[in-house]
Amino acid sequence: MRKTTTLFIIIFTHLTLLSCLTFFPYPELFIYPYLVENGLLPYKQIFDQHLPSFLMMPINFYDFGLRNEASAKLFLLVSVFVSHIVIYAISKILFKGKKLILLPNILYLLTQPLFEGYILWIDSFLAPLLLFSYYLLLSLFRANKKIQILLLGLVLGLTLFFKQVMLPLVMSVTFLYYIRDKSKINLGVIILGIMFPLTLTLLWIVKQDILSEFFYWTVSFNFKVYADMAKKLPSLSQLLRFFIFWVPLLVWSFTKFKNKHVLLLTIFSVLTLFTAFGRFEFVHLQPSLPFIVLISSYLFFSSAGWKKPYFVLMLIFTFIWWSYLIKNLFLKPSRLFTDDVMSVSRKIDFLTKENEKIFVLGTQPIVYPLSKRLPAGNVFTVSLPWNMKVTEEKIYAALQEDPPVAVVRDIHSTIDGKKVVDFTPKINTFINDNYKLIDKIGENEILVVK
Repeated sequence: MRKTTTLFIIIFTHLTLLSCLTFFPYPELFIYPYLVENGLLPYKQIFDQHLPSFLMMPINFYDFGLRNEASAKLFLLVSVFVSHIVIYAISKILFKGKKLILLPNILYLLTQPLFEGYILWIDSFLAPLLLFSYYLLLSLFRANKKIQILLLGLVLGLTLFFKQVMLPLVMSVTFLYYIRDKSKINLGVIILGIMFPLTLTLLWIVKQDILSEFFYWTVSFNFKVYADMAKKLPSLSQLLRFFIFWVPLLVWSFTKFKNKHVLLLTIFSVLTLFTAFGRFEFVHLQPSLPFIVLISSYLFFSSAGWKKPYFVLMLIFTFIWWSYLIKNLFLKPSRLFTDDVMSVSRKIDFLTKENEKIFVLGTQPIVYPLSKRLPAGNVFTVSLPWNMKVTEEKIYAALQEDPPVAVVRDIHSTIDGKKVVDFTPKINTFINDNYKLIDKIGENEILVVK
């Protein structure tokens, strides 16, 4: 009872801290579901390289209630809450009898916000799913139950449903379970669970006649255009922080492979790092972080001679980083639902009718769902250099065929140091030739037809 109370104090503290930090949900979580709800087809009209998941499936985040800042923050807090509960359930198996059995939860509280834990993105949903799959695996190693085997497959299938880079982890976990269990029937049950959400997705894609477009954006585009143009290496500061929190623990865990639990934790922590490959952001480390926390707890309970100086260094570094976080992000407004964006959305709502089209360039595209308007020509892509490289002609043609009644443009907006208006020259010229400025809100120009 005392441990349960302490656990909920830890969770309450964590959720309170996250609630007080600057919140940033990725705009795609709102835009794509909104466009799908209004009849636009993924990959054919919504140009994006992600799997459809709950971003672009017929049942999506919009249907689940993710429509504003408050609901998005609730999604994040629930994800963290569930992660804490599963971490505790795992700890009761791994560290049974230890007085500091809540150490992993404490470490998760201290570190999760630091690695952009206040951001809501697909990676935020992967963390609890992966933790639950690890818990199911531990349970199956103790006693095989068909329902748990099927459930493990379904959870692994959901991780693939969200991000295709989880494939190496899903294959590794399936293989390791088969090596231990040696039952082809149980292997088939896991594969059946994995394939269930993916099969439903594929059937829907075929039914919508978007298979070729789906293949291009999720495979060809990712391996060619995105891999070439969207690369983002960690900064020296990011690399240092990653090194302190990940590298020593992974190096130590590789020496403890005789312990099956450490082996599994290492596999999960390493293969989930694939989400950060290509374009490094701290938020992409969120799926790996809980497993690093569990490995660090193993180190704490071990007899390793270097654990004391390591934990002292890590705690000092953590509290310094927290002071920086509080100084810059504590009780600051959202970086997505800003006053300017909300004012722009109200202005567009005033200037246009519901059935009239608009176009947004450079500024936050969440203006579309906030103003309840659709993009010109019913085609959309986020204004990113790699997206525009292959879609600018389509967007330009849509603007000509279905000219928007109003345009919102930020000529100063940059992506990776490149001005949006510079890597969309034809679109920007079209706006200059056909639209006139009538208002400006912050950096956002409001333009209407000349």
